[in-house]
Order: sequence, then structure tokens, then C-alpha cells
Amino acid sequence: KDRKFAEAYNNLGVIDYERHKYGASIKQYKKALAIEPDSASFYSNLGAAYFARKEFEHATEAYAKAVQFDPEIFERTSHTGIAAQMASPEDRAHYDYVLAKLYAKMGDHDHSLEFLRKSMEEGYKNVKDVYTDPEFADLRKDARFAELMKMNPVAIPE
Repeated sequence: KDRKFAEAYNNLGVIDYERHKYGASIKQYKKALAIEPDSASFYSNLGAAYFARKEFEHATEAYAKAVQFDPEIFERTSHTGIAAQMASPEDRAHYDYVLAKLYAKMGDHDHSLEFLRKSMEEGYKNVKDVYTDPEFADLRKDARFAELMKMNPVAIPE
């Protein structure tokens, strides 16, 4: 199948997402991925749609695939595009925490700390979970983790 069709399905998914039709957007992103299974941006969009439906396990799986194909994808897109459309600062904070967890699980401490800091600045309420979530076990041994938690970045008002 033609890669142009993959872009078209992705674009339809984005339109559905913007209309808060997350189930429909998931179907479109999956069609796009069936044609172009190595697209980080399609996986990122799929993850965002699952996230919007509060299906965090599916969201994390899709985000992990996105990072597998493009380790820097969330550097470029974290507060533009779909993430910027999230309903509330709490959702954005949770999104950043999920990304911090994903990067920690992959052993990428730099990115994990960056997204953990963002989640704290955005007022993520369950940040103390970082001490019990198994994905952060190695990160907790990093001196920069202790520094960040000591600094306790305060939520920046919208």
C-alpha cells in the first residue's frame, strides 16, 4: 500500500482526536500503522488517543514504540501538537510523568529526569509514586534524582 494512505489515515485520526472521538482516532492511527509500522509520530498519536481515554497501559505501549523508532520524538513534540490539546494541566502533568516512567524503564536517565521535572512543575499530584514505581528503581540511585526531589519544582501557574 502507498505511504500517502498512511498519512491520510493519520490525518483523519488527528481530526477525530481534535473532535474528542478517541475511539475513531485509534482506529485511524492503527490503519496508518498497518501501512507504515515504523512511524514514531503515528505511535505517538495513538498513545495520545489512548491517554485521552485514560487507557494508560495502552498509551505507554504506544509511546514505547514511538521512542523505539525515534528516541527524541517527545523532545520535539511534548508541548506542541496533541499534548498541547490536553484538557487540563493535570493531564499534561500526568502525561509527562508517564513519559518519565517510560524513559526510566529504558534506562534513559536524562530524559526521565527532564520529564519528571516537567510533571512536577505542572503540579503532578502523585509525584511521590516515583519512590515506589519499580520503573524508577535505577533512577533513584542517580544523584541527580535526589537533587531534583530535594528541589521539589513547584507548579507553575497557567
